[in-house]
Amino acid sequence: MKRCAWASDSAEMLVYHDKEWGVPKKKVSELFECLTLEIFQAGLSWSTVLRKREAFRDDFSTLMLKKLASLMMKILKD
Repeated sequence: MKRCAWASDSAEMLVYHDKEWGVPKKKVSELFECLTLEIFQAGLSWSTVLRKREAFRDDFSTLMLKKLASLMMKILKD
């Protein structure tokens, strides 16, 4: 398999590249996780974000997407 140069930075990046990168997300929960990781990536390396992925999953697991969307709409209106 031909890989991008960045994929060889670590084993975690290699697995991400081979199993997830470029694979379309279809479930709302997958899209939400992807968006969340992208947002928190600002200023951090992607490998740092991947290492913290489980913590993000734990933090957001109790949130319902509709509640979060409602909150975001309220924030944007204010």
